[in-house]
Amino acid sequence: MEILIQLNKEEKTAMMLVTYDPVAASYCDRVIFIKDGQLYHEICYNDNRPLFYQNIMDSLSMLGENKNDFSTTRI
Repeated sequence: MEILIQLNKEEKTAMMLVTYDPVAASYCDRVIFIKDGQLYHEICYNDNRPLFYQNIMDSLSMLGENKNDFSTTRI
């Protein structure tokens, strides 16, 4: 992940990362959630990584509708 971040900043390249890993997603500037082939939800990094990670976890919890619920905090 560090190499991708460095490449993004130094070369000013855009990247798309497709992952189920919330930790990997938390390194991104923007996370777009897709459900059943439809854009479901979008969140953007806000200079607070722990809060961004929690927002990702909360979104995953909503997306899964309690199926594969990774979050201990409910919205």
